Amino acid sequence: MKRILFILALLLLTIIGYCYSNETKNPLVLTKITELENRLNLLQSKNDSLNKQIIIYKVKEDFYACALSDQSTKYSLITGSLLALLALISYASFKYEINKIKKDFELKICKHVETDKKIIDKHNEGLARSYVNGGNSNQIVKESLENKNDLIGASYYNLFATYNHYLASKEFLNSNAEDNVRIAESEMKLVKNLLGETLDIIERLNSDNSYSHEQSLNFRKWLDKMAMSNDESIKDLIAKLRVNMVKRTSIIG
Repeated sequence: MKRILFILALLLLTIIGYCYSNETKNPLVLTKITELENRLNLLQSKNDSLNKQIIIYKVKEDFYACALSDQSTKYSLITGSLLALLALISYASFKYEINKIKKDFELKICKHVETDKKIIDKHNEGLARSYVNGGNSNQIVKESLENKNDLIGASYYNLFATYNHYLASKEFLNSNAEDNVRIAESEMKLVKNLLGETLDIIERLNSDNSYSHEQSLNFRKWLDKMAMSNDESIKDLIAKLRVNMVKRTSIIG
């Protein structure tokens, strides 16, 4: 547009210069010149109007660009907040599931431990009762042999019964049941009584009486095991048994 105006102005100036240089007074020429001036002014006015519209468009463009930038920023902020909230919810849900799995696992472990404990307690109790039965059987054999005046056999089976009841007491304690603890204490009292009976039988032995090698080894093993008791009265009885048995045989020492 500026180039067109420049060219028209240049033509107008050329025509005017030409007319004045020739001192032409033609009204037709003057009229043309006037028309060209009016057209030039009109074009100038349109050019100014177009420039104003361009400025308005630029202002609108800047406004929309700024508004779009603000909207984009808000959208990014909202999107980021939603993603952060989603991540927080996901983490909380994941942590909840982990804690739930952990609690379920701990509960199952506790149940398994409790079940295993019950099985072990039943096993220990069953083993203890088998020792009790063995001790009772050996006591019956002891009484039979004592009636036959077989003091060697009677003392052997009486000490064997004592050892059985000692083991029964230990297994009852391992079962951790309140009733079994009471039974274990009762068994340990029986152990003391049977040790005293064994000592009485050995003191009644003649100098000619002697134990076999196998009997002597079992005596030593049983006494060594029972000597590990924390009961001092049991330890004292075992010490007396050792002394009396050494007097009556060279095998036991």
